[in-house]
Amino acid sequence: AIRLAVTGIPGVGKSSFIQAGILPRLREQGRWRIITLRPGGQPFRTLAARLLTGESTREGLSFTTPLSSIIRKEEAPAGEPSEKPGPAPGDDVERLAAELLELPSRLALILGELAELNAYRILLFVDQLEELFTMVGDESVRRSFLQAVCSAADDPQGPVRVVFTLRDDFMGRLAEGPEARDALSRLFVLRSPGPEALR
Repeated sequence: AIRLAVTGIPGVGKSSFIQAGILPRLREQGRWRIITLRPGGQPFRTLAARLLTGESTREGLSFTTPLSSIIRKEEAPAGEPSEKPGPAPGDDVERLAAELLELPSRLALILGELAELNAYRILLFVDQLEELFTMVGDESVRRSFLQAVCSAADDPQGPVRVVFTLRDDFMGRLAEGPEARDALSRLFVLRSPGPEALR
């Protein structure tokens, strides 16, 4: 699946299922880089910060070509070197967050470019997506973020995949918007393991 929603009751272990099960397995299977985030109260700022810093791993920063250098290169005036000092990192984050809010489909282009430049596949893991409903009061921000996340992996042949976790009691809230068709196109319901499964 290019998009997968993992849902279940609170405390069933959705995040652990992804973090301790799926992500290590992906890393064993090839050149995957993982971008993990929780939306929080400012989901686009959180997303922009993760994109600009990459993933911290035992091997160091995962992006050989970080997005910050791509942005500064694009912004360099013609005839000027792109390596000159750019804006402060906080400025980059705020600028990118505003761009993604205004044009959510840009996330797919950014992730695709990162994957191509660094020669790996990308998994965007959004943990506890219900924070969009518990911590974000602006409906337009919620819809834009869902659109960005769902459109980030819209090509089965592309290098980007999206997984998110969501408490089952928020499924109805998510299904209210038009983005629900994409967000819920692939659904995995995690149940509490019994004693035999735990053994």
